[in-house]
Amino acid sequence: METKATLLNEVSKDDFYNIVNEIVGRHITELQHNYAPKAPDDYLTRNEVAQMLRCDLSTVWSWSKQGKLNPHGIGNRILFLRSEVQSAVKPLKVE
Repeated sequence: METKATLLNEVSKDDFYNIVNEIVGRHITELQHNYAPKAPDDYLTRNEVAQMLRCDLSTVWSWSKQGKLNPHGIGNRILFLRSEVQSAVKPLKVE
């Protein structure tokens, strides 16, 4: 296994911190780009909604008929906006 090493001779403490911050900053930016949370404006299939809400497909159908979920369609596809599904889940008032 080949080991790569970089020797820093006559580098000031401030220069060293700048080099490290630049390297770390690049990695953080890359991580933020690759692992950002899912955008709320993407579309989900019925199966994805059922998995997301941990319920059966018949429940997704029932909630759609009751107006609790707002289905969108194109052709014969039924889709749901992620943001609308997330906003349909409301906090309960526990007494």
